[in-house]
Amino acid sequence: MGSGRRAGDSQVRLGKKAQDLLYHLGCALAIAPRGMSNRDQPQLKRIGIGFDDGPEAQAALELGGAVARAARAALEVRGVVDDLGSSGLAADEVVLGGEPIIVGRRKSLLDRARANAQATGVPARVDVCPGDPADVLCSLGDEVDLLVVGSGRSGPAGRLSLGKTGSALLDGAACPVLIVPRPTNDSAL
Repeated sequence: MGSGRRAGDSQVRLGKKAQDLLYHLGCALAIAPRGMSNRDQPQLKRIGIGFDDGPEAQAALELGGAVARAARAALEVRGVVDDLGSSGLAADEVVLGGEPIIVGRRKSLLDRARANAQATGVPARVDVCPGDPADVLCSLGDEVDLLVVGSGRSGPAGRLSLGKTGSALLDGAACPVLIVPRPTNDSAL
């Protein structure tokens, strides 16, 4: 679908029609930036994937990998470790076993993201960084031709729902955003 009328030029914004459909869809939904039809033929060379190792992110990586294979594109997998701990302290200030806790989280997520990206069979660059997931993935949207993310975790299985990060991406991303439905136990993408 195209972006809503209130979107800035070359920005994604969820419009009323897409919003009405959103929670009823059992398939992926892509929203194109405003004015995309006026540009040269779009190319899919780099596909960005938001990854946090949850089932929704794994479904996004699997579908993004399938799109990348079909388009002969490369993947940019970006994991994010929220850099603000539950105590309100910056995560690099919280030390566990002599090492800042964020270092262990980043390494663990990086290992899982690499393994999942490798399973797609598509060339992939994998990175995990600290920060706010919405901010980091919006920045990734400036670098890729398509951004793929999983649904929020609050909706029913097999349907789309938006969490905080998905909502932020659908209100300002610079490239098309593909939201993947929550997986079901028996679904295979």
